[in-house]
Order: sequence, then C-alpha cells, then structure tokens
Amino acid sequence: MKKWIFRLSILFNIIFILGWLLNYMNSPTYKLGRLKEDVNVGFFYGRKKNV
Repeated sequence: MKKWIFRLSILFNIIFILGWLLNYMNSPTYKLGRLKEDVNVGFFYGRKKNV
C-alpha cells in the first residue's frame, strides 16, 4: 500500500515541476500581447461610415 502512495507522490511532483517550468518559461510572453496605449478603433475604418 505504501508503494503506490510513494509512486503517486512522485508522479504528482513531476507533474507539478513540469507545470511550473512551463509557466516560468512562458512568463515573458504574457507581456507581448498587452497594449501600451489605447487604440482608437474608428481609426482603422477611415472617416466615412458605411451604414
């Protein structure tokens, strides 16, 4: 009984460490998608409105 608890504990530790490493490696990319200033959406459509 103690062997499967030990193996399960090792498995969960490996999963936790892999998840932490993936999060640590991808953390710089979280800042890439953020806008530094507000974008005026109407600017992309031009001045005339097609309604």
